[in-house]
Amino acid sequence: MLKRTGKWLQIAVMGLLLVGGAWPGIVAETAHAEGSGTILYVKQDGSDSSSGLGWDNAFATLQKALDEADPSGGLTYEIWIAAGTYYPTKEIGGTGDRYRTFQMKNGVAIYGGFAGNEAPETFNLAQRNISENKVTLSGDIGIPGDGRDNVYHVFYHPNGLSLTSDAILDGVTITGGNASDAPDRRDGGGMYNEYSSPALTHVTISGNMAHSGGGIFNSYSSPALKHSVISGNRAVMNGGGMYSTTGNPILQNVTISGNYSLYGGGIYMHQSGFVQWYSLTISGNMAHTGLELYSHNSDITLINSIVWSQLSYGIPEDITERSDYSWGGRVSTYSSLIRTSSNNDPLYPRFRNPVSAILAPTTAGDYRLMADSQAIDAGNAEWIPSVLTDLDGNDRVVNGRIDQGAYEFQLFVTLTPDQTAPTGSDVSVAVDVESGTATTVTSLKWARGAYDIGSFPVASTADVEDHRFTVAENDTYSVYIADSSGYTKVTQIVIANISKTKPNLQLSRSTLSGPYEAVKINIDASANGPLNAIAVMKVAAGEQDASFFAAGGTPLTFLHNGTMLTDISFTVFSSGIYTVYVGDLAGGTTVKQIEIVDYPAPPAPTLPVITVVSGVPFSTMIYDPKHIYVGTFDIVSTDGITGSVTVERWRSYAIMSGTLTGNVRTTPAAISLGSSGLQLHVLISEPPQAEGTYTVGR
Repeated sequence: MLKRTGKWLQIAVMGLLLVGGAWPGIVAETAHAEGSGTILYVKQDGSDSSSGLGWDNAFATLQKALDEADPSGGLTYEIWIAAGTYYPTKEIGGTGDRYRTFQMKNGVAIYGGFAGNEAPETFNLAQRNISENKVTLSGDIGIPGDGRDNVYHVFYHPNGLSLTSDAILDGVTITGGNASDAPDRRDGGGMYNEYSSPALTHVTISGNMAHSGGGIFNSYSSPALKHSVISGNRAVMNGGGMYSTTGNPILQNVTISGNYSLYGGGIYMHQSGFVQWYSLTISGNMAHTGLELYSHNSDITLINSIVWSQLSYGIPEDITERSDYSWGGRVSTYSSLIRTSSNNDPLYPRFRNPVSAILAPTTAGDYRLMADSQAIDAGNAEWIPSVLTDLDGNDRVVNGRIDQGAYEFQLFVTLTPDQTAPTGSDVSVAVDVESGTATTVTSLKWARGAYDIGSFPVASTADVEDHRFTVAENDTYSVYIADSSGYTKVTQIVIANISKTKPNLQLSRSTLSGPYEAVKINIDASANGPLNAIAVMKVAAGEQDASFFAAGGTPLTFLHNGTMLTDISFTVFSSGIYTVYVGDLAGGTTVKQIEIVDYPAPPAPTLPVITVVSGVPFSTMIYDPKHIYVGTFDIVSTDGITGSVTVERWRSYAIMSGTLTGNVRTTPAAISLGSSGLQLHVLISEPPQAEGTYTVGR
């Protein structure tokens, strides 16, 4: 039997879009072991031979920390894990790599979300940023992405451990378990609980497989899941996200989405007693029967929750109630939003980015509320447990009101700079406010600096005019918004692409190592601004200005595979002024000259002398001071050159009846030295009217 009661108030206000993980910012609520004692540290670059008593002496594996944590005698331990991916290393309950698994312990609290430098004396667990310092506990121990060689369970808690709420897991992602193909280990790919009820907070269970309970399997167990996400898991038979039999699991502020199974795509409850679940969002799961929730001889009450399938065809069976006994299966709802045959619009809850159930298993989707969602303020603030924040860590109750589902709607402001590439000009930031019809914006201000609600200097800052403000320098800028309902929000944007300072450029030269050696000109150039970089570099002879390089100059190589070279230079072989030009991505340019004055002038060329070494002229006529030889000669050069020389001016003659005829040639002619059989008349000297000696050049 389904029933839906509670307040239905449609309201549209502004909100803050937070895409991605379940808790993108600082953790607001954290389970904590009573009387916390010894802290053990785990870090990817640690060593299991270390003491584990500090970040500098951290263990490398979670298993080593679990082995060292001995809570007997009332001692308690915390295990702090730095960002990274960690794999089970201990085989439990069988032999072989796939039997590797983790096991929690009573009196031991496991915390993820650390950067790896926090001091326990001053650091509060609520300051962790779980999204930024993500800790993944993965069962993907074999071929990456091939689930056939994954561990059966990432966490395995069989009968005998008897875990209680003193066994704490907080701030981690559980993924890569595959219990779907082993008769003795077929349930609970992510976590298997039998007679064990640990406390799970800020935990994401995704990407696991099993016969039943793809994400988590509970038998005679009542684990507590708060501020958590179960998504993208798969079960062959029952409970893609979670399967529970004969137990009363506690769920508060949990999103269950994108899971797949034959029965109960999101959750399958079997023979459980009376349970009350608060502020759940169950959506986008896929199954043959019971897309979101299957209640088999279980009595479930949903309070301030949303159960809504993401199928666009037919009338979905979101909730299946099956009764084999007189006390039967039942799902009761209070101040909750449930998709039914009469309320069957797949877009009705107005999630930010819901994903179709046919894509399950998937971790995609954003199930936060849009500003015009009818789930806003539709919950009952009197029916909430002690958890006072939502899945994102925001206040659960706002002005005495509460929304349905795992997320409390927030004022939504988008800050968009007009340019994100490096620029030498000011940056204009557009302020887009998602506004509804039931509330209005009463204040919208901005200030330079990183402020929160408690520290924002409202009185001394500027109003945002025409949904835009302009900044001239890189920094963090905060925007404050308040609406007519009294809700306030501060959103920040970091501007880092402004660079109004021209590129830095320094030139230096090498010392001559010998006459006529190359002079190396070294270039040291850099751009200003965190996102800026050198974009162009050119050189030219002479003293040039920046305009010359728009089309002139010789480009220089200064990048290798996108990285700035550490040795940038060019070489010259003569004295003179040389100009170097650099430009950056922001449009800034710098021109600088260097003058070389000590390069030696080249020596005057030494010309070879042609000598006839063989051959007898068949005719010789002497007209003093001119000698003309006509005949065939072997010709060599006195300096031993064996290449070729050029006669700069020459004249060919023919002897005809004792008369000298011919034409003066000024076109250079090449003579191959050392050759023979040349028919050549060589002019050695000229008569007085053309005095001088004709030179022969190389």
